[in-house]
Amino acid sequence: MNKEKLKNDLKSFLKNDLPKKYNQKTMFKEIIAERTPFSELSYKPLYREGHWQWHWQFLHILPKGTYPELKLFKGNIILGLPEEHDKQEQYEEFQERKQLLRDVYREIKSEEFY
Repeated sequence: MNKEKLKNDLKSFLKNDLPKKYNQKTMFKEIIAERTPFSELSYKPLYREGHWQWHWQFLHILPKGTYPELKLFKGNIILGLPEEHDKQEQYEEFQERKQLLRDVYREIKSEEFY
């Protein structure tokens, strides 16, 4: 992922208020429409909407409990199968995206103080 694009997207996201009806399910549907329906970790096809594990295929890169303001940021989501969810930290792609997102987030937050 391009660092500058991620930084611009995150800055824009943090500045704007989301509509009150915007929720994770809405975001998940948008992500599926925008990305290929394959795991970004194993490249296997994802389950279709309606499958009982469909919503488990959207993995938050930075935890939504620690970073609640990023819960609905599309750049904080990586697609993966439900069985990859519990072991997401073992995937190199996940680790790289996590480090990049954390670095960009810290840069933006530090800029707010200057």
